[in-house]
Amino acid sequence: MSFLKNKFESKIGLTATLERKYDDGVEQILIPNIGKKIYDYDIKKALKDGVVENYKMVYLKTFFNDKEEEEYENLSKKIAKLSGMHYSGVKNKNNIDSDKYLKLLLFKRSRLVNNSNQRKYIATKLILNNLRRKKIIFCESIKQAEEIKEECKKNNLDTVVYHSKMSQSDRVSVLNSFQSNYYHTLIGCKALDEGFDVPDIDFAIIVSQTNTSRQRIQRLGRTIRKSKGKEKPIIYTLYTTEDEFSDLYEEQFSNSHIEVKWAEVK
Repeated sequence: MSFLKNKFESKIGLTATLERKYDDGVEQILIPNIGKKIYDYDIKKALKDGVVENYKMVYLKTFFNDKEEEEYENLSKKIAKLSGMHYSGVKNKNNIDSDKYLKLLLFKRSRLVNNSNQRKYIATKLILNNLRRKKIIFCESIKQAEEIKEECKKNNLDTVVYHSKMSQSDRVSVLNSFQSNYYHTLIGCKALDEGFDVPDIDFAIIVSQTNTSRQRIQRLGRTIRKSKGKEKPIIYTLYTTEDEFSDLYEEQFSNSHIEVKWAEVK
């Protein structure tokens, strides 16, 4: 960020996602070098001005299988114990780097939740029940994206997958086929979070939700762009745990201007 220290006549920064969780770059870098935020244009204002489409959010609860439930409980106990030791200043006996181990456990638990087995079947069912809509599906892993594609194929529906391990030519081909409506369902990972614009998308499934508001906003933005003749977009967010529920419950009140529905898998 040293270029920001150069002598410019004026500076301006534009972003859809300024604040990032666990990131102090705004306070430490941007404000000292560019200045404080001078204007804020949020989704609520954009909806009022007709810049984006009004949309419906469905929070859909899914469930662990027995093995996943047991693993989640075991990881949670280890995390709670390690966190207690960390904040109380107690030293561990085995000379383990507590911070690194805690981060590893949190990562493993998050991965377990995001890739829980039921989610791929629920995502597939939602895709098949909304064939007439143009759909984008967000996953956290390539494996999960490929599994959903395979489930759709078993039900005689061809979809396309987009991820960072594909060649550049393959990614361009996938996006072109989706933009031209050759395929109506695009399944992707984090590579779809930025720099992607297909305005006629009107249905999204966030199979594995991110814990950063930046990615959350970017994913919503893929679906609520204005497009002539577009149906009211519907966005499904799948969740399983109480922590996920708490985050979404809070989000509900910050987005009180949209239609919200809570449901669970039967």
